[in-house]
Formats: sequence, structure tokens, C-alpha cells
Amino acid sequence: LDRLMTLEGVDAIIASSRNNIGYLTDMYMGMGERFTDIQNYIIYEKGNDKIGFVGELFWSMKQLLDSDLDTIYLRLSDGAWYNSFHGELTERDQKMLELMKLPYSKSVVPWDTKALIEVIDDMGLRDSVIGVEDKISQTALDRIKKEYPKIKIKNAHQVLVNTRSVKTKIELENIRKATKNSYEALDETHRSLEVGMSADEIRGLLSENMMKRGGTNTGTSADLGVFPCREPDYKLKRGDLVVLDAVNVVNRRHGDLGMSRVFDGKASNRLLNSHKALANGIQAAVDSTRPSITVTDMCKPILKGVQEFYPGYSRRSHMFGHSLGVECPEQPLMNFGNETVLESGMVFCPDIAIYDYNLYMLLTENTIIVTDDGCELITPIAVSYTHLTLPTTLPRCRS
Repeated sequence: LDRLMTLEGVDAIIASSRNNIGYLTDMYMGMGERFTDIQNYIIYEKGNDKIGFVGELFWSMKQLLDSDLDTIYLRLSDGAWYNSFHGELTERDQKMLELMKLPYSKSVVPWDTKALIEVIDDMGLRDSVIGVEDKISQTALDRIKKEYPKIKIKNAHQVLVNTRSVKTKIELENIRKATKNSYEALDETHRSLEVGMSADEIRGLLSENMMKRGGTNTGTSADLGVFPCREPDYKLKRGDLVVLDAVNVVNRRHGDLGMSRVFDGKASNRLLNSHKALANGIQAAVDSTRPSITVTDMCKPILKGVQEFYPGYSRRSHMFGHSLGVECPEQPLMNFGNETVLESGMVFCPDIAIYDYNLYMLLTENTIIVTDDGCELITPIAVSYTHLTLPTTLPRCRS
């Protein structure tokens, strides 16, 4: 982050979105950017361990106290007590403020923008170049400029995007665990299928298999049939293509994986050929991905690889995939025209689709980690086509 801030020419960054605040503090910001009218902010100063926080006391304070941050400048809006605040601190709130060594008069201010202005002053940033992300309000920016005319404001949204795109070793470990949880749950679910099961029953089974492996299950889906535009009460039959998709989260880092198998039968030659095309595209991405190339350079061999088996394939105007991390999907997105340069530690989730509206729709999804000398594929590409096993996701069919 410091390196990218230097390149951008900013002294400090104000984060105002839930995921960026959570990323910079390693806190779970599941409550969103705000309750009622209270906006959360984090101010990070380049090269300094101290960080400014503006937010809601009743849910944020304990996480701040438990965090590894060395120094915290704290401001809390009086609206932060939500409906329970009536001008007096509770015993619990008072103990927390004492632990923070902050007097009541310095800790509570009328509203979040005023609190943000005070923290900027406390941190000595009155004449600095401050970067902001896209989600900060224009009202807040206008008040900062009015209060501190010497401050220069720059859009530093891409600095935060690029910082988050390169994962630490701990983040990569969590993504691996989340992906492993998803894969094992999907595999067990496929092996437990029975004739006559509904999509809802299969989805419930997948959720159970996800939960018992740990992490957080943030989404599962199940589609049945050769082409998944089935009626709601459709029951599983032998030879159906079953498409399962699951997202698992370990320590706020996502793993995204899907798996398609033909239930108790063999895939048709047409389906197998589509599978080969998609698998060839993923393999082409693996063979070409390395540091210093761009996202566009990564997409080109995917297109070429798919077209070797499926000449009519074209997806130039669509996304070829996305990244994984604090969010799913996360930037940078995989599409033509994205000139983001790959670095070691980036994680990409290529997903490419072949549509045959008379028979089926397949969309592969795999996970690639960029390494110092190439990349590592941490999800399997099926090499046996006797029973179709394809890491994939499948969106709902349009009505």
C-alpha cells in the first residue's frame, strides 16, 4: 500500500466502503458502511502505524480493542448508539473508552463528517495530499476542503484495488482453505445424489456438507437437467447434468467453485466436446499466466484455446472471470481491455461459457494463483470425459 501510495503521490488514504475498511483493519465489517446516518471511515497515513477510525461505538469498539493496530485515533458520532443512546454512556461503553484512554468529550462529536475532520486534524494532515475512494460522499469532501483549504484530494480508488489484488501469504492460505472446503462439499454432494431428488433438496444437502467443513457458507446453487430450464418441481433422473456451485469464506477470504457431473450416466459427445473446449481454454490460461503480462494477455489464450474445439466461440465483449479475496467477485476483472499488470500473489477465477440453447449451458470456474515464475492452479481440470466432471458455475436460465 505504501509503495502504491508513493507512486500515486498521496500522503494518506480515506477508506469509506465496508470491504476496504475491513481490509485495512482486518475487522469484519458485516454491518455495512452505516447504520441509520452514521458513516464509517478509516484514515491510513503512509509509513505510519497509526490509523484513524470514525464509526459506530456499539459494534465497532470491541473489534478495535482486539485488533493489532498500534495507535488508534478514534471519533464516534452520538448517533452511534443507535436507538439506545440518550446522552449518557452505558457502563460497558465507559469501560471501553477508558481502555482507549479517551475522555468522553473528545470521543463523541455530533456527526460523522465532523468526526472525520477532527481525526484529520489529530493526525496532522491539514495540508496533505489525501486519496479517497469512489464511495466517499461529495458532502464529506466539500466539508473537508472548506475546513482545510490546503488539503489536496485525489481519487485513489485504484490504489486500494491494486493493493487488495496482491494477496499476503495468510490471505492465500485462507483462499486455499475456502476453495478446498467448497471442492470437498461439492464432491460429497455429487456422490450422495439419488433419483427423485429436487433441486432444493440437493441445495440443502450441499449446504450441510459446506457447513460441516468450516468457514462460512455464503451461497449455494443447484440446477438439474441436460438444459437447466426445468420446472420448479423437476426431479433428478439418470443421465441428468447436475450443476452445483458453492462459495465458502475462511477468515473473510473467499473461495468460489462449481462442479458439474452427469448423474449415473455418460455425457453426450456434444457435451464432451464443449467440456474439452472449456478445459483447453483453462489450460491455455495456466500455460500463459505469469507476472508482468496484463489481464488482456491472460484472456487472449483462453479465447484461442476454447476456439480450438469450439470454433464458433466468441466472448470478446464479456468478462472471462474475476479475482477472489475480500469480495467475490473482486477486481481486477478478467476482460479484454484490462491492462492491469499481473503480480505474484494475485488470484484469478477464470469462468468461460459455452451456450447451446437447445441442449445445455456450461460455464467453467477455476482458481489460479500467480507465482514468481508462473502460476498455480488450485482447482482440478477434469482429464477424463467418461463421466463429465467440470469445475463450473451455471447462472439461472432467463424466463
